[in-house]
Amino acid sequence: MFHRNKRILWLLNHKTLMPYEAQLLLNLGFEVFVPKVIPKAVTFRSGAVDFSYDASLTIPKRALLRLNEFNFYEEAWPADIVTIVNRYFGTAFTIPYKKQIPEVLDKFEGQVVFRAFGLDNTLTYKGVLYNMYGYDSLGKIYNLGDRFWFGEGYEQLHECEPPLLAERALFLPIGVPASFFKNANQWNGSIKKILFVCPNVVSNPYYSAVYQQFKNEFGDLPHVIVGAQDVKVNDPSMLGYVTEEDLHQLYLDCAVLY
Repeated sequence: MFHRNKRILWLLNHKTLMPYEAQLLLNLGFEVFVPKVIPKAVTFRSGAVDFSYDASLTIPKRALLRLNEFNFYEEAWPADIVTIVNRYFGTAFTIPYKKQIPEVLDKFEGQVVFRAFGLDNTLTYKGVLYNMYGYDSLGKIYNLGDRFWFGEGYEQLHECEPPLLAERALFLPIGVPASFFKNANQWNGSIKKILFVCPNVVSNPYYSAVYQQFKNEFGDLPHVIVGAQDVKVNDPSMLGYVTEEDLHQLYLDCAVLY
């Protein structure tokens, strides 16, 4: 089928993981497609678009153009998208975001890698799937059999999951790209402050609790806080969103990273 097993739909768009994992797949000899349309919601703040991986693909230009204009996160797969992905791709990496999981489970005919990076310790991935997509989603995973993989980023994630996921666990460790080391051995600690990264400290209950814990335990020490905020924060130490360049400079300059 047109060498489809050497091609991967990498439906993640995570801006930190992409330079490592998508590039690693290229280095292993695979062709990789990464979506070009991503959600605008604040819950998808780590998303990024990169057209460079298109150069790896040997599929027809018209097929690539169609894939590039399609929203794999929020739209149901129409017939032409189903035809393209099943004709040219053998594996799909997927995450539980809106319509993506049910569309992959229902319509993709190749290998499915459910990419898992960990949750709040009150949750499980079985529970997430059940709450988001209902009991039928678990039945569909069961029916996929050996075509489904629980692609855990940390090797203990399957320990709190049922056999449905645990027995299909595939440890895919999270790494860093070579570019990560470009600032190695440059730390100077010239700013005698703690650098704390925490987004949405007002609107998100999880991050709000982390923020309050930090303030309770370290708030009396000089510190600076970065991270995109969707609500104004009454805190003189809060810088909010900073560019990648500014963040890297803070890594080098601040005395401590929390």
